[in-house]
Amino acid sequence: MKILGIAGVLRRKTTRTTVADPTAERFPDRIQRAWSQAQRPDQWWVADFTYVHTSSGFSYVAFVTDVFTREILAYVVDTRAMKSLVIRALRQALALRQRQDPYFESAGVIHHSDAGVQGGFNR
Repeated sequence: MKILGIAGVLRRKTTRTTVADPTAERFPDRIQRAWSQAQRPDQWWVADFTYVHTSSGFSYVAFVTDVFTREILAYVVDTRAMKSLVIRALRQALALRQRQDPYFESAGVIHHSDAGVQGGFNR
C-alpha cells in the first residue's frame, strides 16, 4: 500500500496484535529487516497474522508472503487465534511451491516472523 501511496482508514482506536515478550526465547533475526535486499524468489518468506472484525465477530488471518515477489503464498482464516494458524499458513505455502515445482526444496528458504503473540499461543 505504501508503494501505491494509499493508506487504510482508521475509524476508531486500533488494537495491537504484536506484544513481544522480552523474556521469551527468540530465534535470531537473519534478515535484519533488510526487505529491499532480497535477490530472488523463495529466499525469504515472512509470516504474520491480523484480525478482521466481521458482522459475526472477529476472524483471524495468518499469511505467508515471499519478500522478493511480494506474492502472498498462503493464508488461513479462523475464528480463533492459535499458534497453529501461522503454522498452517506456512504448510500451505510449502505445499503451493511443491505443486508449482516438484523439485522445490525448502532448505534454502529463510522464514521470518515477528516476536508477537503468535509465538505465545498455547492452544
